[in-house]
Amino acid sequence: MDYCNITRFNYDITILHYDIIIMHYDITVLYYDIIVLHYGITILYYDITMDYYDITMLDYDIIMLNYDIKMLSYDNSMLYYDMTMLLIISQYSIITSKYSIKNFQY
Repeated sequence: MDYCNITRFNYDITILHYDIIIMHYDITVLYYDIIVLHYGITILYYDITMDYYDITMLDYDIIMLNYDIKMLSYDNSMLYYDMTMLLIISQYSIITSKYSIKNFQY
C-alpha cells in the first residue's frame, strides 16, 4: 500500500512539475505576445503620425498651389499691362516718328 501511495505521489509531483513547466511556457508566450502587441501599437502610432504629417503636407501643398495660381494670375495681369504699355509706346513712337519726318521735310 505504501509503495502504491508513494508511486501515486511521485506521479502527482511529476504532473505538477510538468504543469509548472507548461505554465512557465505560457507566461513566456504571453510576455512575447505583449511585446509584439506593444510593437504593433508603436507601429500603428507611427503610421497615424505619418498620416497626419502627410495630411498636413497635403494641406500645405494646396495652400502653395493656391498661392501659385494667384501669382500666375498676377503675372498674367502684369504681362497684359506690359503688352498694353508696349503698344502705347509703339503707337507713340510711330506718331512721333511721323511727326519728326514731316518736320524734317519742311
